[in-house]
Amino acid sequence: AGGEAAGEALMTLHLKEEEIKSRSLCRRRYLEILDHLSSTSTLAFRVDAAITCSDDEKLASLIMPPGVSSLRSLRDEDDIVTAISTFLQEDLTLARALLLKAEAMGAAMERSVFFARHVFLRSALLLTYDDANRERLELKMINFAFSFARLPHQPPLTHDALWDGSPSSDEDSYLIGVRSLVRVMKRVIAALEDLKEMSEHKPSRLSDFVYGDDRDDSDDS
Repeated sequence: AGGEAAGEALMTLHLKEEEIKSRSLCRRRYLEILDHLSSTSTLAFRVDAAITCSDDEKLASLIMPPGVSSLRSLRDEDDIVTAISTFLQEDLTLARALLLKAEAMGAAMERSVFFARHVFLRSALLLTYDDANRERLELKMINFAFSFARLPHQPPLTHDALWDGSPSSDEDSYLIGVRSLVRVMKRVIAALEDLKEMSEHKPSRLSDFVYGDDRDDSDDS
Protein backbone atom coordinates (compact mmCIF):
# COMPACT_ATOMS: atom_id res chain seq x y z
CA ALA A 1 0.00 0.00 0.00
CA GLY A 2 2.87 2.34 0.81
CA GLY A 3 4.43 1.75 -2.60
CA GLU A 4 1.12 2.45 -4.35
CA ALA A 5 0.68 5.68 -2.39
CA ALA A 6 4.20 6.79 -3.30
CA GLY A 7 3.51 5.98 -6.95
CA GLU A 8 0.32 8.02 -6.91
CA ALA A 9 2.16 10.93 -5.32
CA LEU A 10 4.87 10.81 -7.98
CA MET A 11 2.28 10.62 -10.73
CA THR A 12 0.55 13.71 -9.37
CA LEU A 13 3.81 15.65 -9.73
CA HIS A 14 3.74 14.98 -13.49
CA LEU A 15 0.11 15.97 -14.00
CA LYS A 16 -0.77 19.24 -15.68
CA GLU A 17 -3.04 21.72 -13.91
CA GLU A 18 -5.94 21.09 -16.28
CA GLU A 19 -5.59 17.33 -15.82
CA ILE A 20 -5.77 17.70 -12.05
CA LYS A 21 -8.83 19.95 -12.32
CA SER A 22 -10.64 17.65 -14.74
CA ARG A 23 -9.48 14.54 -12.86
CA SER A 24 -8.86 12.88 -16.21
CA LEU A 25 -6.14 12.29 -18.78
CA CYS A 26 -5.83 10.46 -22.07
CA ARG A 27 -4.18 7.07 -22.38
CA ARG A 28 -1.09 8.50 -24.09
CA ARG A 29 -0.48 10.91 -21.20
CA TYR A 30 -1.07 8.14 -18.67
CA LEU A 31 1.51 5.89 -20.36
CA GLU A 32 3.91 8.82 -20.73
CA ILE A 33 3.72 9.56 -17.01
CA LEU A 34 4.21 5.90 -16.11
CA ASP A 35 7.34 5.81 -18.26
CA HIS A 36 8.74 8.85 -16.44
CA LEU A 37 8.27 7.16 -13.07
CA SER A 38 10.99 4.66 -14.02
CA SER A 39 14.00 4.36 -16.31
CA THR A 40 11.70 3.51 -19.24
CA SER A 41 11.65 7.12 -20.45
CA THR A 42 15.45 7.26 -20.78
CA LEU A 43 16.56 3.64 -21.29
CA ALA A 44 13.43 2.10 -22.85
CA PHE A 45 13.53 -0.56 -20.14
CA ARG A 46 13.14 -0.80 -16.39
CA VAL A 47 14.11 -3.33 -13.75
CA ASP A 48 10.85 -4.82 -12.48
CA ALA A 49 11.96 -7.32 -9.85
CA ALA A 50 14.84 -9.47 -8.65
CA ILE A 51 15.17 -12.62 -6.56
CA THR A 52 18.56 -13.94 -5.48
CA CYS A 53 19.08 -17.16 -3.55
CA SER A 54 22.12 -19.15 -2.49
CA ASP A 55 21.88 -22.57 -0.81
CA ASP A 56 18.14 -21.97 -0.39
CA GLU A 57 18.86 -18.80 1.54
CA LYS A 58 17.73 -15.45 0.21
CA LEU A 59 20.64 -13.08 -0.24
CA ALA A 60 20.62 -9.49 0.95
CA SER A 61 18.04 -7.30 -0.77
CA LEU A 62 19.24 -5.15 -3.63
CA ILE A 63 20.44 -1.78 -2.40
CA MET A 64 17.94 1.01 -3.01
CA PRO A 65 19.06 4.63 -3.29
CA PRO A 66 17.60 7.13 -0.81
CA GLY A 67 13.93 7.85 -1.43
CA VAL A 68 13.36 4.84 -3.72
CA SER A 69 11.18 2.01 -2.43
CA SER A 70 11.18 -0.45 -5.34
CA LEU A 71 13.29 -1.53 -8.29
CA ARG A 72 10.70 -0.45 -10.83
CA SER A 73 10.98 3.10 -9.46
CA LEU A 74 14.67 3.36 -10.32
CA ARG A 75 15.09 6.14 -12.87
CA ASP A 76 18.76 7.10 -12.82
CA GLU A 77 21.10 5.05 -15.01
CA ASP A 78 23.70 4.97 -12.23
CA ASP A 79 21.13 3.26 -9.99
CA ILE A 80 20.35 0.71 -12.71
CA VAL A 81 24.07 -0.04 -13.00
CA THR A 82 24.29 -0.60 -9.25
CA ALA A 83 21.15 -2.77 -9.12
CA ILE A 84 22.31 -5.07 -11.92
CA SER A 85 25.78 -5.30 -10.42
CA THR A 86 24.30 -6.27 -7.06
CA PHE A 87 22.02 -8.87 -8.65
CA LEU A 88 25.07 -10.40 -10.34
CA GLN A 89 26.84 -10.41 -6.96
CA GLU A 90 29.49 -8.15 -8.49
CA ASP A 91 30.81 -11.09 -10.48
CA LEU A 92 32.80 -9.90 -13.51
CA THR A 93 32.38 -13.24 -15.27
CA LEU A 94 28.59 -13.00 -15.00
CA ALA A 95 28.62 -9.36 -16.12
CA ARG A 96 30.68 -10.17 -19.20
CA ALA A 97 28.45 -13.14 -20.00
CA LEU A 98 25.35 -10.94 -19.77
CA LEU A 99 26.93 -8.35 -22.07
CA LEU A 100 27.62 -11.04 -24.67
CA LYS A 101 24.03 -12.30 -24.40
CA ALA A 102 22.61 -8.79 -24.80
CA GLU A 103 24.84 -8.03 -27.78
CA ALA A 104 23.95 -11.34 -29.45
CA MET A 105 20.25 -10.74 -28.82
CA GLY A 106 20.38 -7.27 -30.34
CA ALA A 107 22.25 -8.51 -33.42
CA ALA A 108 19.77 -11.36 -33.91
CA MET A 109 16.83 -8.97 -33.63
CA GLU A 110 18.31 -6.65 -36.25
CA ARG A 111 18.63 -9.57 -38.69
CA SER A 112 15.26 -11.15 -37.94
CA VAL A 113 12.39 -10.82 -40.41
CA PHE A 114 10.06 -12.26 -37.76
CA PHE A 115 11.07 -9.60 -35.25
CA ALA A 116 10.42 -6.83 -37.79
CA ARG A 117 6.91 -8.15 -38.45
CA HIS A 118 5.81 -8.38 -34.81
CA VAL A 119 5.01 -5.98 -31.98
CA PHE A 120 6.14 -6.94 -28.47
CA LEU A 121 4.10 -4.75 -26.14
CA ARG A 122 4.57 -5.35 -22.40
CA SER A 123 7.01 -8.17 -23.03
CA ALA A 124 10.07 -8.58 -20.84
CA LEU A 125 13.56 -9.99 -20.62
CA LEU A 126 14.23 -12.63 -17.98
CA LEU A 127 17.78 -12.85 -16.66
CA THR A 128 18.73 -15.98 -14.72
CA TYR A 129 21.93 -17.61 -13.57
CA ASP A 130 22.83 -20.64 -11.49
CA ASP A 131 24.74 -19.61 -8.38
CA ALA A 132 26.22 -23.11 -8.11
CA ASN A 133 27.37 -23.05 -11.74
CA ARG A 134 27.78 -19.47 -12.85
CA GLU A 135 28.54 -20.43 -16.43
CA ARG A 136 24.80 -21.05 -16.75
CA LEU A 137 23.49 -17.55 -17.41
CA GLU A 138 20.46 -17.00 -19.64
CA LEU A 139 18.71 -13.94 -21.07
CA LYS A 140 15.31 -14.78 -22.54
CA MET A 141 12.34 -12.89 -23.98
CA ILE A 142 9.14 -13.64 -22.05
CA ASN A 143 5.54 -12.41 -21.62
CA PHE A 144 3.95 -12.33 -25.07
CA ALA A 145 0.29 -11.92 -24.06
CA PHE A 146 0.09 -8.49 -25.74
CA SER A 147 2.36 -9.25 -28.70
CA PHE A 148 0.90 -9.41 -32.19
CA ALA A 149 1.87 -9.66 -35.85
CA ARG A 150 1.70 -6.74 -38.26
CA LEU A 151 -0.81 -7.03 -41.08
CA PRO A 152 0.61 -8.05 -44.48
CA HIS A 153 0.08 -4.60 -46.01
CA GLN A 154 1.79 -2.79 -43.12
CA PRO A 155 5.49 -1.91 -43.31
CA PRO A 156 7.96 -3.69 -41.01
CA LEU A 157 8.85 -2.14 -37.68
CA THR A 158 12.25 -0.72 -36.83
CA HIS A 159 11.88 -1.27 -33.06
CA ASP A 160 14.31 1.62 -32.62
CA ALA A 161 11.78 4.45 -32.72
CA LEU A 162 9.55 5.85 -30.01
CA TRP A 163 5.79 5.39 -30.14
CA ASP A 164 4.35 8.63 -31.52
CA GLY A 165 1.00 8.22 -29.79
CA SER A 166 -0.98 7.64 -32.98
CA PRO A 167 -3.23 4.59 -33.52
CA SER A 168 -1.23 3.70 -36.64
CA SER A 169 2.09 3.48 -34.80
CA ASP A 170 3.15 0.13 -33.37
CA GLU A 171 6.75 1.01 -32.55
CA ASP A 172 7.70 -0.51 -29.21
CA SER A 173 11.32 0.76 -28.81
CA TYR A 174 12.50 -2.79 -28.15
CA LEU A 175 15.89 -2.35 -29.80
CA ILE A 176 16.43 0.92 -27.95
CA GLY A 177 15.98 -0.99 -24.71
CA VAL A 178 18.36 -3.78 -25.72
CA ARG A 179 21.00 -1.28 -26.83
CA SER A 180 20.58 0.59 -23.55
CA LEU A 181 21.12 -2.68 -21.70
CA VAL A 182 24.33 -3.23 -23.67
CA ARG A 183 25.55 0.24 -22.70
CA VAL A 184 24.58 -0.30 -19.06
CA MET A 185 26.42 -3.63 -18.98
CA LYS A 186 29.57 -2.01 -20.34
CA ARG A 187 29.34 0.44 -17.46
CA VAL A 188 28.77 -2.39 -14.98
CA ILE A 189 31.87 -4.18 -16.25
CA ALA A 190 33.99 -1.03 -16.12
CA ALA A 191 32.84 -0.34 -12.55
CA LEU A 192 33.53 -3.91 -11.44
CA GLU A 193 36.97 -3.84 -13.04
CA ASP A 194 37.75 -0.69 -11.06
CA LEU A 195 36.32 -2.31 -7.93
CA LYS A 196 38.51 -5.37 -8.43
CA GLU A 197 41.63 -3.19 -8.50
CA MET A 198 40.58 -1.58 -5.23
CA SER A 199 39.32 -4.76 -3.56
CA GLU A 200 41.95 -4.64 -0.84
CA HIS A 201 40.57 -1.31 0.38
CA LYS A 202 37.23 -0.22 1.79
CA PRO A 203 34.59 0.24 0.42
CA SER A 204 34.49 -3.20 -1.15
CA ARG A 205 31.08 -3.12 -2.83
CA LEU A 206 29.93 -1.06 -5.79
CA SER A 207 26.87 0.13 -3.86
CA ASP A 208 29.20 1.53 -1.18
CA PHE A 209 30.74 3.85 -3.76
CA VAL A 210 27.33 5.00 -4.95
CA TYR A 211 25.31 5.27 -1.73
CA GLY A 212 27.95 5.10 1.01
CA ASP A 213 28.11 2.39 3.64
CA ASP A 214 26.89 2.88 7.18
CA ARG A 215 26.03 -0.78 7.66
CA ASP A 216 27.67 -3.21 10.03
CA ASP A 217 30.22 -5.42 8.25
CA SER A 218 28.73 -8.41 10.06
CA ASP A 219 25.76 -8.18 7.68
CA ASP A 220 27.94 -9.03 4.68
CA SER A 221 26.97 -12.17 2.78
